[in-house]
Amino acid sequence: MRHCCAQVTTYSLLRKWKVGKGHKVGVLGGLGHMAVKFAVSFGAEVTLLSTSASKEADAKRLGAHKFVLTKEAGQVKHLERYFDFIIDTVSALHDYNLYLQLLKTDGVHICVGMPPEPLYIIGDSLMRGNRVLTASSIGGFRKHRRCWTTEQRMILYQTLN
Repeated sequence: MRHCCAQVTTYSLLRKWKVGKGHKVGVLGGLGHMAVKFAVSFGAEVTLLSTSASKEADAKRLGAHKFVLTKEAGQVKHLERYFDFIIDTVSALHDYNLYLQLLKTDGVHICVGMPPEPLYIIGDSLMRGNRVLTASSIGGFRKHRRCWTTEQRMILYQTLN
Protein backbone atom coordinates (compact mmCIF):
# COMPACT_ATOMS: atom_id res chain seq x y z
CA MET A 1 0.00 0.00 0.00
CA ARG A 2 2.88 2.40 0.76
CA HIS A 3 4.16 1.99 -2.79
CA CYS A 4 0.70 2.82 -4.12
CA CYS A 5 0.54 5.94 -1.92
CA ALA A 6 3.96 7.09 -3.18
CA GLN A 7 2.80 6.66 -6.76
CA VAL A 8 -0.40 8.66 -6.44
CA THR A 9 1.16 11.37 -4.29
CA THR A 10 4.05 12.07 -6.67
CA TYR A 11 1.99 11.59 -9.84
CA SER A 12 -0.64 14.07 -8.61
CA LEU A 13 1.80 16.84 -7.81
CA LEU A 14 3.73 16.43 -11.06
CA ARG A 15 0.49 16.62 -13.07
CA LYS A 16 -0.85 19.56 -11.05
CA TRP A 17 2.27 21.63 -11.74
CA LYS A 18 2.46 20.41 -15.38
CA VAL A 19 6.00 19.08 -15.02
CA GLY A 20 7.32 17.87 -18.36
CA LYS A 21 9.72 18.33 -21.23
CA GLY A 22 12.11 21.24 -20.76
CA HIS A 23 11.75 21.35 -16.95
CA LYS A 24 14.61 20.72 -14.55
CA VAL A 25 13.46 18.83 -11.48
CA GLY A 26 15.37 18.15 -8.27
CA VAL A 27 14.16 15.29 -6.10
CA LEU A 28 15.07 14.53 -2.50
CA GLY A 29 13.86 12.06 0.09
CA GLY A 30 12.50 8.55 0.56
CA LEU A 31 9.40 8.63 -1.67
CA GLY A 32 11.51 10.37 -4.29
CA HIS A 33 11.97 7.16 -6.26
CA MET A 34 8.50 7.52 -7.76
CA ALA A 35 8.99 11.25 -8.40
CA VAL A 36 12.17 10.42 -10.34
CA LYS A 37 10.46 7.74 -12.43
CA PHE A 38 7.40 9.83 -13.26
CA ALA A 39 9.29 13.08 -13.95
CA VAL A 40 11.69 11.27 -16.29
CA SER A 41 8.77 9.60 -18.09
CA PHE A 42 7.14 13.03 -18.52
CA GLY A 43 10.30 14.32 -20.26
CA ALA A 44 11.87 16.39 -17.47
CA GLU A 45 15.59 16.49 -16.71
CA VAL A 46 15.83 14.97 -13.22
CA THR A 47 18.54 15.32 -10.59
CA LEU A 48 18.47 13.20 -7.43
CA LEU A 49 19.63 15.26 -4.44
CA SER A 50 20.90 13.27 -1.46
CA THR A 51 23.04 13.52 1.66
CA SER A 52 24.15 9.91 1.07
CA ALA A 53 26.67 8.92 -1.61
CA SER A 54 25.23 5.39 -1.54
CA LYS A 55 22.10 6.69 -3.33
CA GLU A 56 23.99 7.42 -6.56
CA ALA A 57 23.50 3.88 -7.90
CA ASP A 58 19.77 4.15 -7.12
CA ALA A 59 19.61 7.45 -9.01
CA LYS A 60 21.02 5.84 -12.15
CA ARG A 61 18.81 2.76 -11.81
CA LEU A 62 15.69 4.94 -11.51
CA GLY A 63 16.62 6.97 -14.60
CA ALA A 64 17.81 10.22 -13.02
CA HIS A 65 20.00 12.25 -15.34
CA LYS A 66 22.20 13.57 -12.54
CA PHE A 67 23.09 12.90 -8.90
CA VAL A 68 24.26 15.56 -6.45
CA LEU A 69 25.63 14.91 -3.00
CA THR A 70 24.20 17.84 -1.02
CA LYS A 71 26.85 17.52 1.72
CA GLU A 72 29.38 18.75 -0.85
CA ALA A 73 29.14 22.55 -0.91
CA GLY A 74 30.86 22.73 -4.30
CA GLN A 75 28.31 20.48 -5.96
CA VAL A 76 25.40 22.42 -4.46
CA LYS A 77 26.88 25.83 -5.40
CA HIS A 78 26.75 24.86 -9.10
CA LEU A 79 22.99 24.31 -8.81
CA GLU A 80 21.98 27.77 -7.57
CA ARG A 81 18.98 28.99 -9.61
CA TYR A 82 19.02 25.76 -11.63
CA PHE A 83 15.72 23.96 -10.97
CA ASP A 84 12.18 24.76 -12.05
CA PHE A 85 10.84 22.37 -9.41
CA ILE A 86 12.09 20.58 -6.31
CA ILE A 87 10.08 17.62 -5.06
CA ASP A 88 10.88 17.25 -1.36
CA THR A 89 9.77 14.00 0.27
CA VAL A 90 11.97 14.31 3.38
CA SER A 91 10.07 13.84 6.65
CA ALA A 92 12.98 14.88 8.89
CA LEU A 93 13.85 18.46 9.70
CA HIS A 94 16.22 19.87 7.05
CA ASP A 95 17.38 23.19 5.58
CA TYR A 96 14.61 24.35 3.27
CA ASN A 97 16.48 27.61 2.62
CA LEU A 98 19.35 25.68 1.01
CA TYR A 99 16.99 24.03 -1.47
CA LEU A 100 14.98 27.20 -2.15
CA GLN A 101 18.22 28.82 -3.38
CA LEU A 102 18.46 26.10 -6.02
CA LEU A 103 15.23 27.24 -7.68
CA LYS A 104 15.08 29.53 -10.70
CA THR A 105 12.91 32.65 -10.66
CA ASP A 106 9.30 31.49 -10.17
CA GLY A 107 10.58 28.03 -9.17
CA VAL A 108 8.40 25.77 -7.02
CA HIS A 109 9.48 23.73 -3.98
CA ILE A 110 6.82 21.06 -3.35
CA CYS A 111 6.84 19.40 0.08
CA VAL A 112 5.41 15.92 0.43
CA GLY A 113 7.20 14.85 3.62
CA MET A 114 5.98 16.20 6.98
CA PRO A 115 8.78 17.13 9.40
CA PRO A 116 7.89 16.77 13.08
CA GLU A 117 8.76 20.40 13.92
CA PRO A 118 7.85 23.83 12.49
CA LEU A 119 9.81 24.92 9.43
CA TYR A 120 12.31 27.78 9.52
CA ILE A 121 12.14 29.76 6.28
CA ILE A 122 14.07 32.96 5.64
CA GLY A 123 11.74 35.35 3.80
CA ASP A 124 14.48 36.29 1.35
CA SER A 125 14.72 32.63 0.25
CA LEU A 126 11.20 32.92 -1.16
CA MET A 127 10.94 36.57 -2.10
CA ARG A 128 14.18 36.82 -4.05
CA GLY A 129 13.27 35.05 -7.25
CA ASN A 130 9.53 35.00 -6.57
CA ARG A 131 9.79 31.37 -5.45
CA VAL A 132 6.89 29.25 -4.25
CA LEU A 133 6.88 26.86 -1.29
CA THR A 134 3.87 24.56 -1.35
CA ALA A 135 2.75 21.13 -0.21
CA SER A 136 0.90 18.22 -1.71
CA SER A 137 -0.94 15.25 -0.27
CA ILE A 138 -2.31 12.09 -1.84
CA GLY A 139 -4.61 12.45 -4.86
CA GLY A 140 -8.20 11.25 -5.21
CA PHE A 141 -9.64 8.22 -7.00
CA ARG A 142 -9.48 9.69 -10.54
CA LYS A 143 -5.82 10.60 -10.13
CA HIS A 144 -5.20 7.18 -8.62
CA ARG A 145 -6.62 5.52 -11.76
CA ARG A 146 -4.61 7.82 -14.10
CA CYS A 147 -1.50 7.12 -12.08
CA TRP A 148 -1.85 3.37 -12.58
CA THR A 149 -2.34 3.80 -16.32
CA THR A 150 0.85 5.90 -16.51
CA GLU A 151 2.75 3.37 -14.38
CA GLN A 152 1.64 0.52 -16.66
CA ARG A 153 2.86 2.45 -19.73
CA MET A 154 6.22 3.07 -18.05
CA ILE A 155 6.63 -0.63 -17.26
CA LEU A 156 5.69 -1.63 -20.82
CA TYR A 157 8.13 0.92 -22.28
CA GLN A 158 10.96 -0.31 -20.02
CA THR A 159 10.19 -3.93 -20.94
CA LEU A 160 10.29 -3.24 -24.67
CA ASN A 161 13.45 -1.13 -24.59
